Amino acid sequence: MDPATSAASLVMVQNMVLLCKQLNIRVSYKVLERAAPRDAGAGAEPMAVDGGGSCAKRLFSVVVHVHGDHSFKKYLKECSSSDLLLYRGLLLQVEASPDLSSVLSARVQQAFLPKFENEGQDATVADAVAAAASSGRPTVVTVKHSGSLVTLSAEGGWAAKNSVGNEYTAGGAALLRAHYERRAGGDPGAAQAALDRLFRVMAERRLALSFEMVRSMRALAGPAESSAALRYKKKMVMWSFPDAAPGSSPAPAPGTAGGGVVGYSLMTFVIRNGLAALKQGGATYAAYVDNLVRRSWRLPAAQVAQVQHFARCWAAWVGARGGAAAVSPDSYLDLAEPFAAEFLARRGAMALSGRGEDAFQGILLCVDTPEHLTAALRRAVAPSLELSVGAGGPKGGGGELFFSKGMVPGGAMLWLQPGGDLPKQLRAFLSSGAAPFTWVVAAAPPRPAAAGEDGNPAAKRQKGIAAAKLSALTSALGAEGAAQRLRHVMAPAAADDPDGAATARLAAELAGWLGRGTPLPAADPSVAVYFVTIPGAGKSVLTQGLSLPAAGEGQEEKKLTVKVLNSDTMKKTVKGFNPNRYWQEIASAADSCVGGGHVTVAVADKNLVPAPPGNIPRALEPLKGTGVASLALVPTVLGSSTASSALPGHADLYLGLPGLPFPLELLALCMMRTLKRRNHEGGLDGASAPSAATVVAMFAGFYRNKPLGELVEALRGQFTRVAELPIMRGDGGGDGGAADGTDGAAVVSSAAAAAAGGGGRLPIEVLRHVAVGLRDVNERSKPQLPAEWEERARELLLRPDVVAALEALQLPLDDVRHRVEVEIAATLETVKAAAAAAASGGDGTAGEAAAAAAPAGLQPFPSISSAVSGLQVADGSGAAVADGTDSAAAAGVSEESVAYFSLTGLDEEALRAAAREVLPAELHGRLRKGGLHVTLWHRNDQTLGSRADLRRALLERVGSGVEVEVQALTVSPQVVAAEVTLLTDDEALTSKPYHHITLLVEKGHTAAESNQLPARLAAGEAGVERRALPGGPLLLRGVVAAVEGEEAAGKRQSLI
Repeated sequence: MDPATSAASLVMVQNMVLLCKQLNIRVSYKVLERAAPRDAGAGAEPMAVDGGGSCAKRLFSVVVHVHGDHSFKKYLKECSSSDLLLYRGLLLQVEASPDLSSVLSARVQQAFLPKFENEGQDATVADAVAAAASSGRPTVVTVKHSGSLVTLSAEGGWAAKNSVGNEYTAGGAALLRAHYERRAGGDPGAAQAALDRLFRVMAERRLALSFEMVRSMRALAGPAESSAALRYKKKMVMWSFPDAAPGSSPAPAPGTAGGGVVGYSLMTFVIRNGLAALKQGGATYAAYVDNLVRRSWRLPAAQVAQVQHFARCWAAWVGARGGAAAVSPDSYLDLAEPFAAEFLARRGAMALSGRGEDAFQGILLCVDTPEHLTAALRRAVAPSLELSVGAGGPKGGGGELFFSKGMVPGGAMLWLQPGGDLPKQLRAFLSSGAAPFTWVVAAAPPRPAAAGEDGNPAAKRQKGIAAAKLSALTSALGAEGAAQRLRHVMAPAAADDPDGAATARLAAELAGWLGRGTPLPAADPSVAVYFVTIPGAGKSVLTQGLSLPAAGEGQEEKKLTVKVLNSDTMKKTVKGFNPNRYWQEIASAADSCVGGGHVTVAVADKNLVPAPPGNIPRALEPLKGTGVASLALVPTVLGSSTASSALPGHADLYLGLPGLPFPLELLALCMMRTLKRRNHEGGLDGASAPSAATVVAMFAGFYRNKPLGELVEALRGQFTRVAELPIMRGDGGGDGGAADGTDGAAVVSSAAAAAAGGGGRLPIEVLRHVAVGLRDVNERSKPQLPAEWEERARELLLRPDVVAALEALQLPLDDVRHRVEVEIAATLETVKAAAAAAASGGDGTAGEAAAAAAPAGLQPFPSISSAVSGLQVADGSGAAVADGTDSAAAAGVSEESVAYFSLTGLDEEALRAAAREVLPAELHGRLRKGGLHVTLWHRNDQTLGSRADLRRALLERVGSGVEVEVQALTVSPQVVAAEVTLLTDDEALTSKPYHHITLLVEKGHTAAESNQLPARLAAGEAGVERRALPGGPLLLRGVVAAVEGEEAAGKRQSLI
């Protein structure tokens, strides 16, 4: 380069650095010192050299990395012709004096462009590149850098992933050398000579090469045919099926592509880039794919349906093989390539369970089998779940080894390695219901290699341990089970089977013996009963002696098991009980397969309340996929109440109170009952709890702004059945005989039905005092109400005339219990009707049969960039996706029901580790665990909450990935929050003025107080300070999610 051009290049680089500082653009640098050019050419990686030599100048490669596409776009808007063009990153060649006191020259060798989701996106960037080239500005540009795309220039060497000197550039160098050695027939000298010729031509003609690595590095050592099993063609092609039409010739063997192709866009955007959304759940992933195909790719309905079907098949495939959490973006091809091969081989007709119809179902125990046979058997059986007793439960999990029926359909596998005793956890696992579904493959004891070897003490001990294992397993399986489901095998030694062929044959034989295993029998009709109540409503008394109504004439008597699980009792009686697993225990108790007309009812003897948001969906989450019906019981009053038909003196009772589902007399009854009871299992009684009435008021506060009608409507969107359960007569002045807030059908008994409201039995002073408590209670304060209020409540509610009035209003417990039994029976009938409809091909046909049949019409060569008309693919629910359906509908969420949008799925452990570096040790253990997120919009926000356009825009972005930087923590005595910068220029995501992650909330305070930290910091408030992360900004990646409020209009559960 001539001196004038070199000087101009240096000035442009310096201007670029200054402009980045002025615009506050986040840029990082990576510097590598390069050795003097060698004859080996550009094929070598950069090498550090000792700077103390006598060379006239030192040569450096400097990588300029721009954090976020929005940063370079902002730069391009502000730069002039005297500034260096800055894209997603730059590779500079910098020459400096030996002592680094001055920069002699600096010029661009490569400019990294951002990845485009389609060819038409960001045309302004492409125009800027073309303009720079035509004006002669010194840039060498390589388009679209990704992890598998590497470039090689004569002077700059290797570059990949917007950088140099990393594992990708090393892989590129190794791959190019391997290619030339293969061409040279394995002659290293001839290969090096050919490489040298290539490098000379590149230097003479100033060329840069770019190529893509489509296989992981370990595949290079495998056979050539395995590295070409799948080919990725033009970006915008979805797939091309094998040439043979269905039925014209035998289908390719599963696991082979058979000449088919899956397009780059599906492999990259739907599979790899969608992993973060898939880890957040099916709804979030569905929204991500919907946004991709409708908003980014703008596909017509036919292509939308095809991509969505592909995504559903992928999600099912991943779910049957350990779930998305077990898939890393760096190794996703290990799972994605077999999936793509299967998808092509079956021409898209894949079952949405992710496993074939003939796959093994059950629990497979491999006892003392050698590692190579265990691995071969694992490949042959392909279990969905791998268990590990040592790690406590499923691999990667913690705690005990629990059996769940959900393990059976997908198949689970547990390897007991040679030499160890039978774990105690396994005995409990088998006795808890796993034994009927368990199959055992046990290694036969080895034959003695020499005479007298059986007398060796170590050999005798190992033989005894193996015999003890088999004896325990035989006992657990039973004589008949052991005869049918236990098999001894003699595995070939690894040294005697170098190619693994004999082991593979044995594994295939064992897989044939296992067959379909032990599929689950039809699930028993089961109901899980939940009380959406407050303390004192009578849960524990009502659940004693539950039965089902007598069978009608000619009907078989039902065999009923009622399981009542009281969380307080379980804490005392169940060893190792974890209260956080209470709702899982309810689901497990209800999930029954006894058969023979058996019916199971599991009752949650615990108050289920709708606060905090998402509490009820979390309680119901363990029921998903079990087929267990759910029944919600909400206490109400019969007849007119003080709320619905107030007497003259009651007119102002409810002034200033939030809308509640319970009238004041029902709350007074619950308080009185709580104060009168003794020896309560949870200690909530008048003698043991000094603030018992206050606790009842606090629970009532969890129902704020949830009137009965809205609460019941919200619950109907989440439970199989919702029933209003009258527990008392109201104390209003009307003639009603129906439960307050119902349609008049809630009749408990003929006497109660004929009764009118209580007519003002309760003294007005009692109702007013209860109202004061509801108005003033604060669940986050200690105490929630003043001691004076509690004292006066006890005085009033335990007064004999008040007790007599409340007891006169309460309904007979036997009548209320009968109503509970009727509702349970009605819920069971709902389950039976749904099962009958599914069996007869009615509405229940929308299952795997329909989903598997629909893909038969998939286009063999669809393209994202050309229209394919007239095709509809079932979405797994029996309905095709219509054109114009937005991501909200695809994800099952209504716009009005969203309570807030957040950025979730962040690396919480990395964030907590960074926070611990700047926080005192006493705060480390109090950092929040789980649920860390960045709020993007909240409907209660006074500024942004009313913006429907912003809410709609965010709904379109659900499932999209966003990078953020955490730069500092703002610390106060009440809350601690991490300051967050979103690395995007999307106005819908950045509208909120202060983005943060609440890390710590002291007792008596709320996470919402974090919003006030910037103002408190600016005001110089004592105790509030900003602490920068010592290691520099922490880069995190999250997924946009929508969270629904239970009291909102949509009444659906959270997306996450």
